[in-house]
Amino acid sequence: MARSGRKLPEVNSSSMADIAFLLLVFFLVTTTIATDKGLTITLPPKADPNQPPPDITKNKRNIFTIQVNSSDNILVEEEVMNDISGLREMVKEFVLNFGKMSSPEIQALYNTLPPSLKALSQKTKLLQTILMRR
Repeated sequence: MARSGRKLPEVNSSSMADIAFLLLVFFLVTTTIATDKGLTITLPPKADPNQPPPDITKNKRNIFTIQVNSSDNILVEEEVMNDISGLREMVKEFVLNFGKMSSPEIQALYNTLPPSLKALSQKTKLLQTILMRR
């Protein structure tokens, strides 16, 4: 069969750009963009520059002091230290033992713990004694 000289029908694309632009504008106008609301934190009022800053009391038992002078001499807790190899263990002991406290202070601190932590500490003490016997 011979082909006839007719042209194939085409889709008129002259208004395609107009339709795409109208759809783009429609979706831009109707879409809501989510905005972050941030954290709702009430900040303290700004300090008065004419007022001196308040004094902060520091509990000395919570501070582990290490001082080094220009000659590389080390003073740890008011004692001269020539070899720093044991410094890491001293810091660990200080942190894990709540600083330098007397026995009544330790008991008072223990009494402020909730019952669940008291039970947990008693279980760990029991476990430590069992493991030490082996």
